[in-house]
Amino acid sequence: MSSRVNDTDRGYKRTMQILRDLLGAEVLVGVRGNAGDSEDGTPLAVIAAANEFGTATIPERSFLRSTVESNRGKYADDLQEVVEAVVDGKANAMEQGLNRLGVEAVADVQRTMRELDDPPNAASTIARKGTDNPLIDTGRLRQSIDHEVREKGE
Repeated sequence: MSSRVNDTDRGYKRTMQILRDLLGAEVLVGVRGNAGDSEDGTPLAVIAAANEFGTATIPERSFLRSTVESNRGKYADDLQEVVEAVVDGKANAMEQGLNRLGVEAVADVQRTMRELDDPPNAASTIARKGTDNPLIDTGRLRQSIDHEVREKGE
């Protein structure tokens, strides 16, 4: 599955830069490169990218970017709480707050994956899978969604 990727940034990069500047850390959510392979041997990270951005044969079914976009306000509120706790000098506030945000974002992404139904699967894909959920087949891709808190410079 190789194709050209077109990524439209809707403010994510700027938001992450502000977070790194304020807290010296960032929260990454997605499928890690070492998440494993599908039943046919395709790396789950490749399948995730193909669906997130689309390919010549797979329509774009954004589950990462769309989740961040639709939850932007909630995440901003969460980050404000983290910043306030850090400024107040609460022990481990940054690590705990960013991990909490990561867990929340993972749950949101997984919900998006369960609920996404457009664009629908092709009839041949529905016949093969036995279901019409575009991002769920065995559930391994959804289960591979993870988060990581990285300190600036890692």
